Amino acid sequence: MKKISFELTRVLDNGKREEPQIVPVEKMPWEDVKTNRRGFLGAGMAVSVALMLLKAEKSQGNSLYPHIEQQGDSSCKDIFAHKSSVQALSVSPDGKFFLSGGADGMVKLWGLPDGALIKTFEAHKLDITALAISPEEAIFASGSSDKTVKLWSLPDGKRIANLEGHKAGIKDITFSIDGKRLISTALDNSIKIWNVRAKSMVEDLECTGQCLSLAMSPEGDYISTGFDDKTIKIWSFPEFELVQTLTGHSGDVFRLAYGQDGSVMASACTKGEINLWREEASLNLIKNNRSCNALAIHTGEQVLIGGGDDLSIRLWDLQNDTLIKKIDSAHTSSINALAITPDGRFFISAGSDKRIKIWKLSDGSFITCLMDLACCSASTKGITFKQVNEYGQTITYTLPCGSPIPPGATCTCNCVPGSIPLPKPSTPSYGGSCTCNKVCTCVPISY
Repeated sequence: MKKISFELTRVLDNGKREEPQIVPVEKMPWEDVKTNRRGFLGAGMAVSVALMLLKAEKSQGNSLYPHIEQQGDSSCKDIFAHKSSVQALSVSPDGKFFLSGGADGMVKLWGLPDGALIKTFEAHKLDITALAISPEEAIFASGSSDKTVKLWSLPDGKRIANLEGHKAGIKDITFSIDGKRLISTALDNSIKIWNVRAKSMVEDLECTGQCLSLAMSPEGDYISTGFDDKTIKIWSFPEFELVQTLTGHSGDVFRLAYGQDGSVMASACTKGEINLWREEASLNLIKNNRSCNALAIHTGEQVLIGGGDDLSIRLWDLQNDTLIKKIDSAHTSSINALAITPDGRFFISAGSDKRIKIWKLSDGSFITCLMDLACCSASTKGITFKQVNEYGQTITYTLPCGSPIPPGATCTCNCVPGSIPLPKPSTPSYGGSCTCNKVCTCVPISY
């Protein structure tokens, strides 16, 4: 069979394309089995979804985030989500919640789309490097520099198992499509496969170099792995036989992401390059000489987002491979993780500046910052709510001042100091009362 080739073309921020370099590559492993997922039917569906979302946004206005005009400042000032760098994100398949993991060893459960902090798990003694939610949503896994992978139940956060066997810090983890297997990679030059139900290792693959990133194909029949030798290796699953080795990066392949229909895969490296890999061609979107640490794709909306050490977030239109928007100074430190909600309305960013932010995917506009008052200064104010969840649990959570009250929630207090315990209203040093009015509109009160 005739070998296909791709053009490796760099597209600069100003839209200028450099001269393409023709690079031969063997037939992509998904060429024979996945071509039917593409074509004009898929494109028509994408257009229909986009039109529906645009129509919905026009009809709803900004009802989900009416405080956007009040907050407005994407710097987030004194608002923090973790006490140290935020390293990992994972959104649930139903889009109702997501997890964040930080260098503080904490995993936090946040509601969507309101961004309310629901629960905090003391997960590891060292930093969290990877998170993954099972397709069945009842379990999540966390990986850490402490060399362990842990399994937890959702939403209560009860620890199910410690998966030990790696000899160095964990770099990435992912579940199989059926949730029965968990794949992990670490800095010990190994890839391990775990039986989730039996909580045991079923396969240990030794590699010639460090595997830094993992991505499972949407149909679960391939796993892509990024290595420190600048290559991407594609393996069959569950056999885990090497099918293809891809080259084209000039640095360590630090991140991988598949589109939801499997027709495109994105890769990013420590030299700032982002490459797109398709059945018929591959394209280099950018090279900015600063490490790209985060990638996410939403093929329903035909959008790719990337971020890294240059503090910016870039959004690309995958239909014509053009830059939609560059968000400069999206964070004040390196951007470490990005995630897109399944409905394609929002994306989430996390950085070394201890912040988590929510943005609108359609135009990259800023929506809100997420807050954990335990991580903020004493002068930071927020509003607290109580809400009964679907499991009958009463949850108290805090949002930045000016946030809307989610449906079914009741206001408990309109002004909460940050890291200092809340004094009783009768305490002389407390400079005001902390009550809600009859319609539960929380108004911040200054000390």
